[in-house]
Amino acid sequence: MVFIFAFIWSAGANLFDNPANPKDSSRSRFSSVAKSKFLKILTTFPYDGDVYDHYLNFEKKEFKPWTELVTDFKYVKDMPYFNILVPTADTVKYKYMIKYLIGGGFNVLLSGETGVGKSVIIQDFITSIDVEKYVFTTLNFSAQTSSKNLQDLFMDKDKFQRKRKDMIGPPAGKRMVVFIDDVNMP
Repeated sequence: MVFIFAFIWSAGANLFDNPANPKDSSRSRFSSVAKSKFLKILTTFPYDGDVYDHYLNFEKKEFKPWTELVTDFKYVKDMPYFNILVPTADTVKYKYMIKYLIGGGFNVLLSGETGVGKSVIIQDFITSIDVEKYVFTTLNFSAQTSSKNLQDLFMDKDKFQRKRKDMIGPPAGKRMVVFIDDVNMP
């Protein structure tokens, strides 16, 4: 079960989706082929939806729909419009992936169309991060971002400490999460 879940989110993670023409979607083709193979080795794999619609519930040892993890939306009157995140199966699955990849010490690159909520999902993840384990910083790239801007970020004494003459890092006992928004801009 763990292999199947890992296979879906490794081999099948970088494929594109085309809602306008599902037959032209590499995600739906991958899902169709993978599901037929998975059902041969794991008869309890879900028939409904595609392979991306389910997560592995380790306690129950079964695949469950992401929709089970969606929490109720609570409107906060003073929150800026562009920071509002309405929980959906997609926002839950991407936050889940980010959480476990970061927790495992892996780098994460979240890509997608403009305006789909990548930055809001990551900002929401950052607000829920355990400040006892992690420190974080954000750098918004633009067409004017230079290497000096990036260097200034890493020389910020509030975020990084000098470990040796030629090495900097987060405070002792913590890990650093750097969120670079619009990495394609410079």
